[in-house]
Amino acid sequence: MIAAIIYYIASSSAILFYGIGIGRTISLRDDMSLIFLSCMKSLSTSASTVSVSYLICYWLLVKVGLAELYPFVTALVFMFFSILIEIFIGIGIRKSPAEFSITLLSSILAMNEGVSIAHSVVIVCACVVSFYLLMVVFHSIRDRVGFYTNPAGVKIYPVLLFSLAAAILAIFGWNISWFNMI
Repeated sequence: MIAAIIYYIASSSAILFYGIGIGRTISLRDDMSLIFLSCMKSLSTSASTVSVSYLICYWLLVKVGLAELYPFVTALVFMFFSILIEIFIGIGIRKSPAEFSITLLSSILAMNEGVSIAHSVVIVCACVVSFYLLMVVFHSIRDRVGFYTNPAGVKIYPVLLFSLAAAILAIFGWNISWFNMI
């Protein structure tokens, strides 16, 4: 499982490989004070969504031959858990559209690529963690570049795009053959 965690956080990150939420991540202007609570809310929403959706798909949809409807079932279960967790944890936290899209699309990705319920939960948690790690990296790059430039000088958006391109090239150029344990 540790190989799957590292694989989905780094080399096959939902953010870097599939492009889920890149534009929103780069243009995010929020402060980093509520990032941990937002991450916990996203992790609990996505993990509970994937676990219940996997059980529904395995016990119900596969039995009647409608396994192709798993994205619809996952979206319905996601809406239920998103509202439920928003009531308990999300009071006082502004829900961003990036948080919604990352958790929903990562849940569908995990349902598609997971071979068991545990593997699916690990995949979705790694995808959500990779999003929040990338937010921290972009926030630090934005602060560092903003420290050295004047307001009329270099714009931050192209610098973040170049940083993202460099990170993607570095990760894709890295030899990940050691993930294959066979």
